[in-house]
Amino acid sequence: MCTAFGEIVRSSGIAAEGRSAAPRDVSSWLAAKTFEQTGQIADVALRFGLSSLDGAARLAGYQWRPSVEEADT
Repeated sequence: MCTAFGEIVRSSGIAAEGRSAAPRDVSSWLAAKTFEQTGQIADVALRFGLSSLDGAARLAGYQWRPSVEEADT
């Protein structure tokens, strides 16, 4: 089952070739698609049952606050 899952996730382009696929890859992909479609981090949080918008943004691969390094420049 795990091997089949990994093959499906990699062949669909959700996870990179050459590394193990994990359920988090699918979650991150779905979160990014949700954010892309709605433009709302709150929708990502709602879909995944997250109470933190920061966590939802991280899951979707979106950095909505400048990092400390960027803020200092």
